[in-house]
Amino acid sequence: MINFGVVGTNHRKVAIDIREKLTFNKQSFAPFILLIKEKYQLTDVLLLGTCNRTEIYFSAPNLEITGKKIWEFLLQERGLSLKQVSFYSYTGLAAVRHLLEVASSLDSLIEGETQILGQVKEAFEKSAKVLKPSPIFARTISFAINTAKKTRTEAGLGNYSVSVGQVAVDLAKNIFGELTTKTVLVIGAGEVADLTLTYLKSRGVARIYVTNRTLDNAVKMANKFSALVLPFKSLERGILDVDIVISSVRVDEPIILADMIGQKMAQRKYKPLFFLDLGVPRNIASQIGNIDNVYLFNIDDLQQVVADNRKVRASQSESAKKILANQLEQYQDWLKIFEKRKSIDIFRKRFDEIYFVELKQAIADADIVIDEKKKISKLIHRSSQKMLHHLTTLIKDNIDEDDKIFDLLSKAFQLDDAILDKKPLDPPHEEVVNEKIIRLKQK
Repeated sequence: MINFGVVGTNHRKVAIDIREKLTFNKQSFAPFILLIKEKYQLTDVLLLGTCNRTEIYFSAPNLEITGKKIWEFLLQERGLSLKQVSFYSYTGLAAVRHLLEVASSLDSLIEGETQILGQVKEAFEKSAKVLKPSPIFARTISFAINTAKKTRTEAGLGNYSVSVGQVAVDLAKNIFGELTTKTVLVIGAGEVADLTLTYLKSRGVARIYVTNRTLDNAVKMANKFSALVLPFKSLERGILDVDIVISSVRVDEPIILADMIGQKMAQRKYKPLFFLDLGVPRNIASQIGNIDNVYLFNIDDLQQVVADNRKVRASQSESAKKILANQLEQYQDWLKIFEKRKSIDIFRKRFDEIYFVELKQAIADADIVIDEKKKISKLIHRSSQKMLHHLTTLIKDNIDEDDKIFDLLSKAFQLDDAILDKKPLDPPHEEVVNEKIIRLKQK
């Protein structure tokens, strides 16, 4: 089994008030990795933290027990207990499968969302700067990133928006093209406005204004997204200078009326103006949509697009899962090859040890001249290399079908991980080797 584990929690397990306590900032990220590395003898660590999940991927002795200890330690650090925080833990291929699902957004709050892949990449880059990953750990993370790209390109996962805020921004992009030169006014400071601003920022909007009846809330929202604050009393004047207006406030009557916009459009020389009304009751008078070069969409328009997109996304999700299953099989094939190469490296190291031991014994006699010592050296080396060639061929041809062959050879030649640490091993007894080889040939 691959030495790869993960322990963590996500939006399905705990509420946001708990998730907030499990986040890592710039000051706590690296120290935590180094601390758990030393405390639990970890060889690899990837710390992944997003608004919806906190996960620790790692390599260590006894994965399952170590994972639980790491999690208990994190909770203790944050003043929490196992009773308060439901979590999950996976080891081996199950952990690899989970990573593939996370990176591909199949484990996200909204399947197909595009942020998680970048977050996984960033988490790996940051973690690798703190603790250099082993080749197999790095290859596993890289494989997950490539799998995520494959689900997007081949299954189209993420091509269709399934949240109102994202659909709203996509509609604006369809009308204006690139949004990098556009100015946006967001009316409201609630959850919908927050999500919409997130998508706007991801599209690289040039300038954003935020306005709200409660000024303090507008200031907080503006600070979060590096936006500008427009006093609510200046709403009518502010519309004159923007390209897109997105409104999501709770009102009894529309706050933007047709007469107001008719006058402003004349002053704007009828430069296109795009309205997205995400409020219920509606924030913007429906008659506005009749004015030349004014585009108005309300929540029902967007919900229909979302519903249609969800049907497409469901189909894409199934395709993505099939791709993921196929990728996991490819990963297992790669892992077998990796382990096979490792086995061959071990055999080569063992034969080198035997060769040097026998050579040392053969030339120990001081009466042997230099030329004879060279001949003996070449003879022993050729003999060991011929034997090694036959054994490595046997491993390459059969280890996938029957691991007993490698186990048998391991016992015959006293192979273990100590070889890789260059610890001395006793030469195997000749009769033991002959007996094991004869058995293998008979099979």
